[in-house]
Amino acid sequence: QCPGGKVTQGKYETSKSLQEIGVLSGSDLTLEAAVTKMMLLLGNFSHQEVKEKLVKPLAGELSK
Repeated sequence: QCPGGKVTQGKYETSKSLQEIGVLSGSDLTLEAAVTKMMLLLGNFSHQEVKEKLVKPLAGELSK
């Protein structure tokens, strides 16, 4: 875990293969925010909705 900054999915070779298999970028989401967000989303939304909502800020947790 990085103390700051964000991940740019697809920028480097390793993340390109992750992107190809469908791994979503966490951008600058903290570990704690990611766990909480996943718990909320998985308990209330369909698989497709989770994929859509995970990469969008819902409560200021992402700086996009």
